[in-house]
Amino acid sequence: MKKLDGKVAIITGGASGIGEATAHAFANHGARAVVILDLDFSRFDRLFAVNVRGMAACVKHAARAMVDGRVRGSIVCTASVAASRAARVRTDYTMSKHAVLGLVRAASQQLGEHGIRVNSVSPYAVATPMIRNEIGKEAEEIERLATDVMPLKGMALKAETHRRCGGVPRLR
Repeated sequence: MKKLDGKVAIITGGASGIGEATAHAFANHGARAVVILDLDFSRFDRLFAVNVRGMAACVKHAARAMVDGRVRGSIVCTASVAASRAARVRTDYTMSKHAVLGLVRAASQQLGEHGIRVNSVSPYAVATPMIRNEIGKEAEEIERLATDVMPLKGMALKAETHRRCGGVPRLR
């Protein structure tokens, strides 16, 4: 039995240098090393600006208008399956969508007394232009790859999913 058997080591900066050497040392002593590779913080900041700050601004302004106008209704945010089911890649995306779930949960608690529901939808692998550009594959290839691993077969993978549902959902 090795000194670190059964232990998990989270190593930041494990892509090279000291972090990489540390990850190898821990693994050699039996630890299951989890390496968080270098995040591109300029991409990280852009992603959070859109997915988190942008969503928070939308909820804030919609909520303010609804409360001031005494309008009961729904605010629906777009999260992602990635918010609750992480992958080996795109740590930044998973974090941003998890933050959206936090926003939805907090806002629903705060706005419920005003008759405002806050919910989210969590699409799976929708081949949006951003995703196609990010991974360098066409929509058909993304759909084929996603279909191979998705637990619920036949889920819509197109950005035009709302059309399959008969248009915009009715919110009561």
